[in-house]
Amino acid sequence: MLASALALAIFAKMGWQDRLVHFDYNNRLDRTLEWKEEENYESVIGGARRFGFNEEVFFDDQRELEAAIEHAKEEINKSHEGSKFWYVQAGPFEVAYQALLRADPEKRKYCILVSHAEINERADKWKLADGTPSHGKDDCVALGAEYFFTTGQGKDKFGGRTFLRWDLVEWMESSPCKEYRWVYSRFRSTAIHKDGGLDASDGGMAYTLATGDRDGNFSPKLRDFLGTEWAKPE
Repeated sequence: MLASALALAIFAKMGWQDRLVHFDYNNRLDRTLEWKEEENYESVIGGARRFGFNEEVFFDDQRELEAAIEHAKEEINKSHEGSKFWYVQAGPFEVAYQALLRADPEKRKYCILVSHAEINERADKWKLADGTPSHGKDDCVALGAEYFFTTGQGKDKFGGRTFLRWDLVEWMESSPCKEYRWVYSRFRSTAIHKDGGLDASDGGMAYTLATGDRDGNFSPKLRDFLGTEWAKPE
């Protein structure tokens, strides 16, 4: 999830440090790219440290896959009608599927899979490390999970590989908040690998969860939401 830095900034603005109970990343299991692993680590762990999240709930699926699945399973089993487990899916659904498979069948209905990209939901889009087909959204729903589609968050909302409107995030580059300037630096760093595009579309799911608005954008909506400071934990 190359937009993890933005997602964590949004959750921090909401003061959700204690509500973020699980975060796994680098979740493509058939193959991975070294640069993407490194960029994801910096965005995820760098964001966790800067915005005050508990690093113990973060898992790199390339190195801690079993632990990630077990931890997600435990969080599903803790969920109930009054406290559902909203599981954001930025890429393949395989880790979520494995966690659901191990979870208490009576608890699976309290796991809500959040998505914005229908192509990522398809089982035939991804493969496992051994080359066999992966599992997709429909497989997870068949196990009993719920599903929440934010609508697509790319293009004029939160960018993409061919989106070059960097003027829409100039406010972040010049922000008095050093953490927001760092988020901007993450956009620039990942853009090197994306034809110079400004792509934080996965972060749009975080914006939707925080605000209820499925039609966010870099400016003015995200700018006005984040303001010039975030909610530091006491």
